[in-house]
Formats: sequence, structure tokens, C-alpha cells
Amino acid sequence: MEFGIIMMYRNPPQWSRPVQELYRDLLDLCVLAEELGIDHLWTSEHHFHEDGWSPSQFPILAAIAARTRRIRIGTFVLLLPFHNPIRVAEDAATVDIISGGRLDLAVGPGSDPNDYAIFGVPMKQRRPRMHEGLEIIRKCLNQDEFSFKGKYWNFENVRMTPKPVQSPLPLWVAAMFPKSDRRSRCEGMSPRLCASRPFAEDLR
Repeated sequence: MEFGIIMMYRNPPQWSRPVQELYRDLLDLCVLAEELGIDHLWTSEHHFHEDGWSPSQFPILAAIAARTRRIRIGTFVLLLPFHNPIRVAEDAATVDIISGGRLDLAVGPGSDPNDYAIFGVPMKQRRPRMHEGLEIIRKCLNQDEFSFKGKYWNFENVRMTPKPVQSPLPLWVAAMFPKSDRRSRCEGMSPRLCASRPFAEDLR
């Protein structure tokens, strides 16, 4: 049996303190988690929250990777419709390199209407944007060169370097309903990252 934890980078107003102090202490907790034998450590992404819930996971994961040696790290989950998929692939590869091949990349569509309104993305596009983005990420990670023409993204002659240490890099999709589960399986992803569970299982 393996165990994982989610590390929430949040600064609730009622206990607010300098954010640099908060981040330092949370990074120390990540190191302690590894020392205690935890197998997986996950970060989360939210936007525009009063408590400063971390909107940017890759810098945090890179910092965790630089201070740990064994524990697997991952996104729980990255809200893919708000991100350029090539940049996601580049950042994921970079964190995987820094960590020595310990990254799990998990994505989801998000569900907060306020986020979609501020980012200017229609909510009805959330799932098709996520799946199109996943297709591009897989090409970035696994092909030397590709071009892509889709509904939301168009790229010519993409040569993403460097590649991650892991081949293939583990990709996961947050899924709560049978339709999402089937769609993810058809695309070769694991669809059972989130389901209705608050914590990650053995996700390797």
C-alpha cells in the first residue's frame, strides 16, 4: 500500500501571515512528508481566492523537487482550459527533469464559473478544450516534431525540447462521471485520479 497527501498552499485571512513565510513552512512540510515515508505529494490549483490558494503549481513543484529525492510529486489537478498546452508540456518536462523523473501530470477542466468568466473562456468549452490540450501535450512529450490544427489551438512545426526523464510521463485525467471515464480511457489516460476521493491513491 502507498500513501499520498495533498499540500494546500493557502493563507486563510483569519490566520494570515506573510506569504513567503507560509510557503517556506509548507516546503519544509513537504520535506518532512518524504522523511516520514509518504509516497506521493500533490499540489492544487485555484484562482482569485481570498486565501491566495495557489494559482501556479509548477514553480511550487519545482521547489519541492529540488528539496526532495524520493517522493513522487504531481498536480491535483492542473486546470488545463486556462493554460497553453505547449507551455504545460514544457513546464511538466522541466519539473520532471529537476525531480529526476518523479512527476505525475494530472489535469481537469475546472468548475468555477468565476474563473471562466475572468479568463474569458466559455464554460461550455471546458471539456473539449481540456481534451484538445491533452492531445497536444501528448504530442509534445512523445513526438520529435508535429503540427496540430484543432478547434482551439493551431501549431506548426513544434519541436519541444528537452523531453522529460520519464517516457512516457504519467498523465491523469480527473473524472467523476461514466462519460468522462470512457472518454479518458479512449485517449489512453487514467481517468480515476479524483473521482470522489479527497486524497490520491497509488497513481503510478
